[in-house]
Amino acid sequence: MIFRGGGILGFAMACSNTFGLMTGVFLLGFGLSEIPKGIWVNADYNTRQKVLSHKVARMAVKLDDAHQDLSNAIVGTELEFISSICKTIFVADKKKKKL
Repeated sequence: MIFRGGGILGFAMACSNTFGLMTGVFLLGFGLSEIPKGIWVNADYNTRQKVLSHKVARMAVKLDDAHQDLSNAIVGTELEFISSICKTIFVADKKKKKL
Protein backbone atom coordinates (compact mmCIF):
# COMPACT_ATOMS: atom_id res chain seq x y z
CA MET A 1 0.00 0.00 0.00
CA ILE A 2 1.48 3.33 -1.03
CA PHE A 3 0.55 6.43 0.96
CA ARG A 4 0.75 9.67 -0.90
CA GLY A 5 0.44 13.15 0.52
CA GLY A 6 -0.68 12.74 4.14
CA GLY A 7 0.90 9.37 4.72
CA ILE A 8 -0.11 7.48 7.86
CA LEU A 9 -1.73 10.54 9.44
CA GLY A 10 -4.11 10.98 6.49
CA PHE A 11 -5.00 7.30 6.52
CA ALA A 12 -5.71 7.43 10.27
CA MET A 13 -7.97 10.47 9.79
CA ALA A 14 -9.87 8.75 6.99
CA CYS A 15 -10.35 5.63 9.16
CA SER A 16 -11.51 7.79 12.05
CA ASN A 17 -14.06 9.62 9.91
CA THR A 18 -15.30 6.35 8.41
CA PHE A 19 -15.68 4.84 11.87
CA GLY A 20 -17.61 7.90 13.09
CA LEU A 21 -19.97 7.87 10.10
CA MET A 22 -20.61 4.13 10.34
CA THR A 23 -21.25 4.38 14.08
CA GLY A 24 -23.72 7.21 13.47
CA VAL A 25 -25.56 5.21 10.81
CA PHE A 26 -25.63 2.16 13.10
CA LEU A 27 -27.02 4.18 16.02
CA LEU A 28 -29.63 5.87 13.84
CA GLY A 29 -30.73 2.47 12.60
CA PHE A 30 -31.48 1.33 16.16
CA GLY A 31 -33.04 4.60 17.23
CA LEU A 32 -30.31 5.25 19.77
CA SER A 33 -30.02 8.83 18.60
CA GLU A 34 -33.25 9.59 20.50
CA ILE A 35 -31.34 9.70 23.79
CA PRO A 36 -29.25 12.76 22.86
CA LYS A 37 -32.29 14.29 21.17
CA GLY A 38 -34.28 13.85 24.40
CA ILE A 39 -31.53 15.48 26.40
CA TRP A 40 -31.45 18.39 23.97
CA VAL A 41 -35.23 18.88 24.06
CA ASN A 42 -35.38 18.56 27.86
CA ALA A 43 -32.73 21.25 28.25
CA ASP A 44 -35.30 23.94 27.38
CA TYR A 45 -37.17 24.62 30.64
CA ASN A 46 -40.19 26.29 29.03
CA THR A 47 -40.85 23.40 26.69
CA ARG A 48 -40.22 20.89 29.48
CA GLN A 49 -42.73 22.69 31.72
CA LYS A 50 -45.37 22.61 28.97
CA VAL A 51 -44.80 18.91 28.35
CA LEU A 52 -44.96 18.07 32.06
CA SER A 53 -48.08 20.20 32.54
CA HIS A 54 -49.75 18.30 29.72
CA LYS A 55 -48.73 14.96 31.27
CA VAL A 56 -50.07 16.04 34.67
CA ALA A 57 -53.40 17.02 33.10
CA ARG A 58 -53.67 13.66 31.32
CA MET A 59 -52.86 11.79 34.53
CA ALA A 60 -55.45 13.85 36.43
CA VAL A 61 -58.10 12.81 33.91
CA LYS A 62 -57.04 9.16 34.22
CA LEU A 63 -57.11 9.43 38.01
CA ASP A 64 -60.60 10.93 37.93
CA ASP A 65 -61.80 8.14 35.62
CA ALA A 66 -60.28 5.49 37.90
CA HIS A 67 -61.89 7.10 40.94
CA GLN A 68 -65.27 7.12 39.18
CA ASP A 69 -64.87 3.45 38.22
CA LEU A 70 -63.96 2.55 41.80
CA SER A 71 -66.97 4.45 43.14
CA ASN A 72 -69.26 2.67 40.67
CA ALA A 73 -67.81 -0.70 41.66
CA ILE A 74 -68.30 0.04 45.37
CA VAL A 75 -71.89 1.17 44.84
CA GLY A 76 -72.61 -1.90 42.71
CA THR A 77 -71.16 -4.21 45.35
CA GLU A 78 -73.14 -2.51 48.09
CA LEU A 79 -76.35 -2.84 46.09
CA GLU A 80 -75.70 -6.53 45.46
CA PHE A 81 -75.01 -7.07 49.17
CA ILE A 82 -78.14 -5.21 50.23
CA SER A 83 -80.28 -7.08 47.69
CA SER A 84 -78.92 -10.43 48.91
CA ILE A 85 -79.72 -9.47 52.52
CA CYS A 86 -83.25 -8.39 51.50
CA LYS A 87 -83.79 -11.69 49.69
CA THR A 88 -82.63 -13.61 52.77
CA ILE A 89 -84.97 -11.63 55.00
CA PHE A 90 -87.86 -12.07 52.54
CA VAL A 91 -87.30 -15.84 52.37
CA ALA A 92 -87.06 -16.03 56.19
CA ASP A 93 -90.33 -14.06 56.54
CA LYS A 94 -92.08 -16.39 54.09
CA LYS A 95 -90.92 -19.42 56.07
CA LYS A 96 -92.17 -17.88 59.33
CA LYS A 97 -95.57 -17.13 57.79
CA LYS A 98 -95.92 -20.73 56.57
CA LEU A 99 -95.29 -22.08 60.07
